[in-house]
Order: sequence, then structure tokens, then C-alpha cells
Amino acid sequence: MELDPEFGPAYRELTTTLIRAERFEEARTVIQQAVERKSGDSDYQKELASAMATPPNVPKEDAQKAIELVNRAIELEPSEKVQCLRTLGIANYRAGNFSEAVEALRLSIEKRSPKVNLGIDYFVLSMAYWKQGDQDQAKDVFRRGIEWTKRNQPGDPVMQSWLDEAATLLGIDTP
Repeated sequence: MELDPEFGPAYRELTTTLIRAERFEEARTVIQQAVERKSGDSDYQKELASAMATPPNVPKEDAQKAIELVNRAIELEPSEKVQCLRTLGIANYRAGNFSEAVEALRLSIEKRSPKVNLGIDYFVLSMAYWKQGDQDQAKDVFRRGIEWTKRNQPGDPVMQSWLDEAATLLGIDTP
């Protein structure tokens, strides 16, 4: 299949589809092609990093590549750092770098507008705290994520998938 090298969303969607189907080698190939074609585009780097880091079944090596991509996006466009913090936090969480995930996600929540979708940040932050052994903090942040979601995005399927993943890890019944 040939993709238009100028149409970044096609690479993101194909990558996301391949990762969800656990076709990781093919996803890596698509990402490598995209990065080679658009290596100077920070939005491209950020979008591909997000696609690589989001699925719960992503291999750690792919999460590590996502960290590299999001750091490259920040390097290319330092003014976009705040917008990259969630992706950096998710990628670090998926890679098993829980302290780095906590740091990035706390900054993301602190620096971004409350109108921005913060529910995901709260749910991933709760999972990172849990993995660090801080169950009380994890549950508190999870509750804040629930409150934010109820107020701002009730019924959103993407939000629900993050909520479910966090609830499962924390051993909490899904609301």
C-alpha cells in the first residue's frame, strides 16, 4: 500500500490499526517510513508517538521509540512542550518508566487548560502511581479522573477505555 507522504493522519491511522491488531513489525515499518519522510515536522513526530504509545499492549521497545519521537517533536518545536507532556507521560508509562511518567503527567495537568481533555492524564497518572506502589495517591488521582470525565466527557468511548484500564489495574469496579 502506498500512502501520500504529505498526509500525516494516514500514517497515524494505519499505525494505530496495525498496533491494535498486534502487527508490531508492520507498524514499525510504517512509522520508520513516516519519520524518514517528515523528520522535520514536530506535529508528525507527536502524532506518531501518540499512535505508538496509546495501545495497552504496545511492546516496551515501541513505547521507547514513542519517547524518542515525542522528545524529537519537543526539540523541533519547544513551544509545543506542554502539548507533548501527555504523550510523553503515556509513552513512559508503557515503557515502564513510572517516575518519568508521573513527572510528565503531573506537569501536563498543571500546565494545560482545564478545558483540555485531562481525564486521560488523570487515569494514566493513577496507573503510574500504582506501579510505583503509591496506592493511596493512585486512587485519589483516579477519583479526580472520574470527576473530570463525568463533568466534561461522559460516555466518551476513548475516555472509557482509559478509565477501564486504570480501574482494572487499581482493582476498582468501573463506575
